Amino acid sequence: MVDKWLGSRARDMVAREGPNLICRCEVFGKWRARLGMAGYRQRQFGPGVAEWVREIIGSGLVGPGGDFFGESMQVGGGERSLKRPFMEMDNQHHLTLRIVKQRLMQHTSPISPLGFSNPTSPDSPITSTTTMSRLQQIEDQLLNDIEDDFNEDSPVNQKSEWSESALQSLIKRPSLRQSLLHAAYALSEGDPDFASAVLAHLTSAADPRGDPEQRLAHHMSCALLSRLSAEPIAIGTSHSLHHHYHAFPCFDLCFIAANRAILDSSSKARPNLHIVDFDVGDGAQYVSLIESLPHPRPSSITITACAVSELPQSHPPETVGDRLVSLGEQAGVAVRFNVVRCKASELDRKAVGLNDEEGEEETVAVNFAYALQRVADESVMTENPRDVLLRRVRAELRPDVVVLVEENLNTNTAPFAARFGEVMGHVGSVFESLDARMGRESAERARVEQWLGRRARDMVAGEGPNRVCRCEVFGKWRARLGMAGYRQRQFGPGVAESVRERIGSCLVGPGLTFREMDGGLCFGWGDRVLTVLSTWH
Repeated sequence: MVDKWLGSRARDMVAREGPNLICRCEVFGKWRARLGMAGYRQRQFGPGVAEWVREIIGSGLVGPGGDFFGESMQVGGGERSLKRPFMEMDNQHHLTLRIVKQRLMQHTSPISPLGFSNPTSPDSPITSTTTMSRLQQIEDQLLNDIEDDFNEDSPVNQKSEWSESALQSLIKRPSLRQSLLHAAYALSEGDPDFASAVLAHLTSAADPRGDPEQRLAHHMSCALLSRLSAEPIAIGTSHSLHHHYHAFPCFDLCFIAANRAILDSSSKARPNLHIVDFDVGDGAQYVSLIESLPHPRPSSITITACAVSELPQSHPPETVGDRLVSLGEQAGVAVRFNVVRCKASELDRKAVGLNDEEGEEETVAVNFAYALQRVADESVMTENPRDVLLRRVRAELRPDVVVLVEENLNTNTAPFAARFGEVMGHVGSVFESLDARMGRESAERARVEQWLGRRARDMVAGEGPNRVCRCEVFGKWRARLGMAGYRQRQFGPGVAESVRERIGSCLVGPGLTFREMDGGLCFGWGDRVLTVLSTWH
């Protein structure tokens, strides 16, 4: 948890610029100068403060390496002396308090309390030319980071003059992911020449048939090259996970849990189940649902593929109905399949074919499985079709349960450099999960990874309405559905249990993670949550 917070904070400080940058730390000497310029005088600590810190150190709670010096009240860790209050853990998880030697300021200010008198009152106007000159020097020092050990001759500060040796050093020292981040950051800063140079050197290390990191480098390099060339992104008609979820342990298990949540919504009072799906794909999710019907099972199952114009369909829904009806006959349950094409603003119970006759009432389940990520929101167009669809479903269809399945990353509103980092981390974990399930020479794996690469190009290179996949983190989906009038629904005990049984009965790889968090079921690989299932009403 702490590592994730530190990582997100580091991404803020590295990837963002201007008003988007939140964490703007300063060394302690600059804070002293800044507060002095604002008319503050430094106040001495009372003896109890330092004594309290010494008591904590003496208790052994912070580890054996702690030391402390009363006047500075600064801390550090390991061999590093920090210039500001900061706490960090060493490899043995010991919190270290260390004295930091104060660095003398090159210029002294007549109004800062740094060991000399202040000739002016904080409330009096400053008119001396010498005083104003010194204030300007301090302001330059504060704003231009003169004292931050910044070398003006460093290659980082001369991005138009990168030498061959500097580029080779960049590729060899950092990981492939770090080099890709350098290229993405250069693009975000308007330096395509440097980005192109880094990508050119990465071609020797990237390999679509290599290990997961090499495969990731290949596809993410292609995504950046697509952005550089501004070429149209063609991710094809099968850009939904419905076509490939069986290849990924996390997404496969998530669909199994979603099916169980849908089936649990039916009741004895309303045994007829009506599922409204806004992207039925090739129907594979419902093949699994019909083949695993519990006892007692619904009296009938109606599946309505609702193809709204605001959501591009991953597969022609008319082609899957016959197969599902046939499977229902084999399973001994009546299955009906309908297709409805309309606008989101035209949705209502009659248009979808919901049965409101007395004695024939249905349990209505709406399935949003990897569908809403492909509906534009207010960041793309003022009409905000994503919220229009959600509000229309709640108000007009009045479903008993809404199943939401989405990937857990922000490719919607994040700035480009941060978005690239999100996509790379997400796709990298997916590649690692494939490595645990399929051989590196597998033809199916090659096809799936090509699809992942096209999808990554869409999320990295596409902007505005040209970007199809606009994923959100789970917290944002919770906020969006809450604002649309939905309330989160608790899972029945059988949903999580069905997932744990499946994990225990099949080889899904040691990296698979599953946990319940904030009312959702989170499926991931390693330390990254890849997809989240939640239910609403």
